[in-house]
Amino acid sequence: MTSPRYVLTYETPYGRGHVVHDGRRVLRVAPPGTEPPPLPEKDFRRLRERLERYFRGEREDFSDVPVRLPDAPIHRAVLSEVRRVGYGEVKTYGELAERVGTHPRVVGQALARNETPIIVPCHRVVGARGLGGFRWGLRWKRRLLRLEGALARTGSGPGRSSSSGSG
Repeated sequence: MTSPRYVLTYETPYGRGHVVHDGRRVLRVAPPGTEPPPLPEKDFRRLRERLERYFRGEREDFSDVPVRLPDAPIHRAVLSEVRRVGYGEVKTYGELAERVGTHPRVVGQALARNETPIIVPCHRVVGARGLGGFRWGLRWKRRLLRLEGALARTGSGPGRSSSSGSG
């Protein structure tokens, strides 16, 4: 396993967030309002600009950004599939489970191990009857889904989903 070497900070309307990087790939994305670790700042300018645009509500696709994925093959498969869920879309745990040939609970376990939210957009995965969980908490999950227009402004359920499923 590689060690963190650099930190990148980014600005959002919600405060400053940070990304921990090893020089080749993103290891962890932290939400705005958290303190960065004591690592040298590295200017990954393109990634910073993309994160800042995303948090301003602009459509961004991070599928080309290298990230560290969990070691378990099924968790890697789940998170790779999550990277295909587009901006403003939502999928259920059940839909993803069906796509990778596993159980919805395994999908939830894989998402819980995702240390790179936004870049691996696990906030776009919801339960069949509710939002499900999120590493940064449900307040952030709702905020991100609203930012993308995937959560009804007045309700708490998903807005646009490409299909239904169980989760």
